[in-house]
Amino acid sequence: METIISDRRQSLCCKDGDIFRKYFKYGDKKVAEREGQYSLLYEKMGINTPHFVRTGFSEKFRRFFNEYCYIDMIELSLTMLDENLLTKLLEQLNLVANLKILPADGIDFWNQSYKSNLTSAINWLKKFVNIDEQLLIERVYLQEVSVIMHGDFSLANMSFSDETLYLYDFASAGCSPKWWDLGYMIASLPPNFGKQLYDMTNHDENLLSCVQLASAVKLGRGLRKHEEVAFRQNIFKYWSDF
Repeated sequence: METIISDRRQSLCCKDGDIFRKYFKYGDKKVAEREGQYSLLYEKMGINTPHFVRTGFSEKFRRFFNEYCYIDMIELSLTMLDENLLTKLLEQLNLVANLKILPADGIDFWNQSYKSNLTSAINWLKKFVNIDEQLLIERVYLQEVSVIMHGDFSLANMSFSDETLYLYDFASAGCSPKWWDLGYMIASLPPNFGKQLYDMTNHDENLLSCVQLASAVKLGRGLRKHEEVAFRQNIFKYWSDF
């Protein structure tokens, strides 16, 4: 008999004694199943992914369900960022960036839904900022889709438990150019931390293109939703002038 524990962010399904992921967002079963598949794929790569995340306990502590028991976890925040944490983040991203096995549905997702979402955010940004849209987009879109991606790699989707870093929320998971997740992560941080993380890499030109597009996308989304506009403007300007 199938037992489902539901939650705003994720759910866990126990069936025939085996645990597998199912995510329920907007009632879209196909998306839910794809998210679950990528969660399992990340775990096979050696990246910790909780089986079930339960939110709303407090601002600092949440819990996840792993190995049939609840474990407290601490959400990451900008105040926790230091060289040690940045190193951990880069280690996680390098694990993913070196995986060459590409699910066909992940490539389709990048070519269709994800690219469409990015372009939509850029179109919104154009209403407020004079940008070279083609240059921003083409520098990334012309890169080879070659690795697995999380799609929303940011502090909001990570937590610590006993010094172990956990990654969750695979709503945007699929495949992408090698540097997209790292570029997206850098573009989500204040310039001082983003530059520090960027300096820990080999300064690849394709990475910089991903950072610049991601910072533009995040500003476009912020303008559309009226969220963190000044914060995202600062990041966008920094990387645009880089």
